Amino acid sequence: WWDNEIIFAQARKYLESHDELNASVYMAVGGMEERQMPEKHWVSNLYKMDALLRGKMLSGFRLKTELFPNEGHTGVFGLFHSRGLREVYGPVNCPPFQAGNCP
Repeated sequence: WWDNEIIFAQARKYLESHDELNASVYMAVGGMEERQMPEKHWVSNLYKMDALLRGKMLSGFRLKTELFPNEGHTGVFGLFHSRGLREVYGPVNCPPFQAGNCP
């Protein structure tokens, strides 16, 4: 929705001229967001971007897309930050509340 959906044009342009992208990407949205703000098209745009990025198998590219069904726009922030960090950087190899003792 932002700037006439420029992000889709930019993604298409990249995909047309590249065969690899060394990146891990996590995208998430609350399932209720589109009902709360239908003009933003957040849920449908998430699926649209997912399909676009999965349409070309880029070497080195890893994509995880997640929908939180019963969450609205403000309810997903903690969820997608926590899950996104784990998806991109991997699991935490440390017992809870003992970060100072981990290598």
